Amino acid sequence: MDVLVDVVEVFFIMFFVRAIFRIIMTSIAISKKTKSNDELSRKNQANKSLNQRLDEYNNVKNKEVQEEVKEKVIEIEMVVDENCGCKVPKDKAYIVVRDDTRHYFCSWECRQEFIKNNPSE
Repeated sequence: MDVLVDVVEVFFIMFFVRAIFRIIMTSIAISKKTKSNDELSRKNQANKSLNQRLDEYNNVKNKEVQEEVKEKVIEIEMVVDENCGCKVPKDKAYIVVRDDTRHYFCSWECRQEFIKNNPSE
């Protein structure tokens, strides 16, 4: 009978040690998960902050590029061909000067037709 009591005592001691060991291991695992979740949260927040800064930088850079493009764009003055009515860049147009007036044309043919139809006096 004493042997049976000793076996039961050993069994209960082992049971309690095992239960305490599980409780400790579970709390360690929970602590690690919490730490990793906190770390992930901090990393996500840092990434959001970096992305916001990058977006701000890109917006500023895009505005700077737009301003540079606006400065480099040369406005092209367009003129109307008096013969056919199409628009032509002024620097590419054929010109006839009559009575101190410039007449602009899209092609040599339009210019020649104007001269033929409007002879100088």
